[in-house]
Amino acid sequence: MPAAGGNAERVTFQGDYNISPAVCPDGRHLAYITRSAGGFRLMLQDLDDGTVRPVTDTQDDESPSFAPNGRLLVYATRIQGTDVLMTTTLDGKIKTRLLSIRRGADMREPAWGPYGR
Repeated sequence: MPAAGGNAERVTFQGDYNISPAVCPDGRHLAYITRSAGGFRLMLQDLDDGTVRPVTDTQDDESPSFAPNGRLLVYATRIQGTDVLMTTTLDGKIKTRLLSIRRGADMREPAWGPYGR
């Protein structure tokens, strides 16, 4: 829906199940999770031309969140049976697993913040 108000408009047309949308701070990209081949993958859509591409190679992705500068995404996924947090560049070429202080701890629901401090 436009920021100034008006009718809501569908913007994701690929996949039959799309959840957890996050809009890039500059408004140019939409990150979301789509169900594909029985798994859940992080996708990135260019809001100018509508192109969509996967940015992960995992199958249990959840909860994408853009960095305040719009250059990275943080998301939750599962690796070898453990819930972990990952970051990725928008092109998906550089991924980093975020380590927890407590070994083996499951981590979910990432978000960048706090804002405004």
